[in-house]
Amino acid sequence: MNLLLLPGLLCDEAAWAPVLPHLRGIAECHVAGYGDADSLAGMACRVLEGAPAQFAIAGHSMGARVAMETYRMAPQRVVGLALLDT
Repeated sequence: MNLLLLPGLLCDEAAWAPVLPHLRGIAECHVAGYGDADSLAGMACRVLEGAPAQFAIAGHSMGARVAMETYRMAPQRVVGLALLDT
């Protein structure tokens, strides 16, 4: 399974670094980058551009808001959704 991890506001892949070792063997993890976008819709578009055809998504803080927008835009591609501390 592909799992996209979305960091929160002013965060990057370092926010997910502590959990990545625990997810190995369970999911193919990718930390999405969307820091250059200036809206939730723009961030979700960045996520979808780099995402596989089907994926689960986990968002932390603002990343959870991006995850919800990603799901709104492409629900048929999202097989699981986790909203953390949003």
